[in-house]
Amino acid sequence: MIPSAYPRRELPPGSVGGSDVAGKPEHAATLKRMRAALDTWMTDIHDLGGVPEEQLIERFWPGHQQPVTATPVIENAADGTVTITCATPGASIGYRLGKSQNWHVFAGPFKTKEAVHAQAIRLGYKVSKEISQ
Repeated sequence: MIPSAYPRRELPPGSVGGSDVAGKPEHAATLKRMRAALDTWMTDIHDLGGVPEEQLIERFWPGHQQPVTATPVIENAADGTVTITCATPGASIGYRLGKSQNWHVFAGPFKTKEAVHAQAIRLGYKVSKEISQ
């Protein structure tokens, strides 16, 4: 059985179709089989739902130090094509052009003659510094 910070509770009466189906003896084998299937699936996908929050924080932020998303790199080709990359795996890159305050998600190279401002973020990380070029 998967360990859990939130132990399984018994289903309350009336939780399924107005009756306590899970509590009926004739459904005990099915309930046991379904709970085992859930436990197997949770193990197969490496579900972290049963890990206490403090352990998760240490796992994602060793020493409780939130990582910072790497500053993106803007590359300008001679033809005006702009490419933006970030060394942090899984980071999303946002950019804006010129003096505009409207941000866009970088989805691939684009052409512009305006200044490019970029910033990156990954879920759980601090936002990178904004750079301009």
